[in-house]
Amino acid sequence: MDQKRKTRNILFGLVLFLAMLFCVATYQKFLHDCFWWECAPERSFSLHDLNLPDYLFELNANTEKLRYSKNDLAVDAAIAFIQWDNGTASYSVRRFSSNTNAISEYDFQTRSSIFTAPINVTSEVLDILNYRSPTANESNVQCGYVINDFRCLFIARYQEFTITFNSTIETNGMSNEDYLHILQFIDNNMDQLIY
Repeated sequence: MDQKRKTRNILFGLVLFLAMLFCVATYQKFLHDCFWWECAPERSFSLHDLNLPDYLFELNANTEKLRYSKNDLAVDAAIAFIQWDNGTASYSVRRFSSNTNAISEYDFQTRSSIFTAPINVTSEVLDILNYRSPTANESNVQCGYVINDFRCLFIARYQEFTITFNSTIETNGMSNEDYLHILQFIDNNMDQLIY
């Protein structure tokens, strides 16, 4: 009889332990949207450290600093808008709880299209379209028309972060060189902060 009681107590203890482990794991998944081994590390900087400085834009540009925005999927999200004469740009940074979630967002962004009309690829735009971030885990540049506005969109994933930079190019917008300079600034900044 003693052996049965001992076996029953061991089984009860094991079931209790597994139930507690399940509760803790479920709590971790719901609270942080990741399990311990897949969660993004704590960072020593905030999204505000990723602001684009004013000197990257024209003198008459109305630049905005990153401000936090609500995003259902990201742990942190911030966006900034820049305007000048007839041109506009937007810059967004999102931090996810894990690289897996950031990969999903990156894939969604690259499959989505903001453009209403395709472009004829010219040598002027080719420099922008061929840009690949040396720092990002993944990056993509798309260009096209949004109504009559020619724009380019940079999408990149740096570990658990996704960054997009979208701007008017050419006639009413920034030059190809200025656009590429901003992409290089973003890369250098991310390289210094997370690698």
